[in-house]
Amino acid sequence: MTFTCTNGSRRSSASQVIRVAPLPESDVAPAGMVLVTSAARTVVDCARTLPGADALAIADRALRVGPLTHGDLRQGVERAKGWPGSAQARRVVELADGRRESPLESWSAWSFAEQGVPPPQWQVVICDREGVFLGRADAWWRQGVAGEADGRLKYRLAALERGGIGAESLAAVLDDERRRELEMRRAGVIVVRWGAVDVRRPSRAAALASQLRAEVARAEPGTFRGTVTTA
Repeated sequence: MTFTCTNGSRRSSASQVIRVAPLPESDVAPAGMVLVTSAARTVVDCARTLPGADALAIADRALRVGPLTHGDLRQGVERAKGWPGSAQARRVVELADGRRESPLESWSAWSFAEQGVPPPQWQVVICDREGVFLGRADAWWRQGVAGEADGRLKYRLAALERGGIGAESLAAVLDDERRRELEMRRAGVIVVRWGAVDVRRPSRAAALASQLRAEVARAEPGTFRGTVTTA
């Protein structure tokens, strides 16, 4: 567990870490009988001290569930100006996007920023030229490239919605996924898939980034025949 106090020196044990930092009233909130740091302060502290990809996942989730806003996080970063890790915290807040739905999508966004991949839109609805729904894409590049962050949990949850995580349910989910991808490709969409290892391992992240840049570059205007809206 991590605690913050306003005096003394930093200390830690096997089970806890005590950090020393200013704690204005705006950064403190009651939680039953205990005082805790506010949501914005907690996210900013995580962004200062955790690996960037993990901190971004926390920030994205905080924005998604609310009521935290980008404005709250920006104010929190300003209050932390000059503190250790504040530069990374600012970068995390700049990248934070509440539309991302999973840690894998957040890790992907951090990796793309690190690798210089053009930032995509997150969570979009793709329809064909007649307005028929084709599917949702985790990421979308306007040139006509759809990105799918494929974690195991994604398919397990889809199988659960069908009544259980049995072989039959998983097979049906995978069949639906293949059918969805085929329909998008028929509409001119280029589909690229990746997993956690492709954005967490440096060599794999570089290879994925190279592939995405190449696909975006080769996508020809007018190839995608349809419309895209934010989910």
